[in-house]
Amino acid sequence: MADEKIETGNQETGWKYENVVPGQDLNKKPEVKVRTSVDAYVFVKLSGFTANVISLPPGSLNNNWTAMTDVDSNGNGTYVYKDVISGTGTVAETSLGEIFTKVHVGAQA
Repeated sequence: MADEKIETGNQETGWKYENVVPGQDLNKKPEVKVRTSVDAYVFVKLSGFTANVISLPPGSLNNNWTAMTDVDSNGNGTYVYKDVISGTGTVAETSLGEIFTKVHVGAQA
């Protein structure tokens, strides 16, 4: 198996990648949490993707996020969350879930 979900002693989870070869899709699930007391729009900027190294494969973007017009074919760019996060007047944390679920390893990785 190319990747395996792991948990560390401080309760964080991640992925351990072994024997990765070009052409694979790997599990990767970055999550967004927002702490606010007022209504908020949430934007996320993704960068560092290149077709020959790492890119977002089709279908890996969570349906709760929408790509803005600056997103390129590799997945670099700005994404906006589908809803306004409602503030309650008191600072509260809201989990928006994962932005995407996989990355693709290109042929020249």
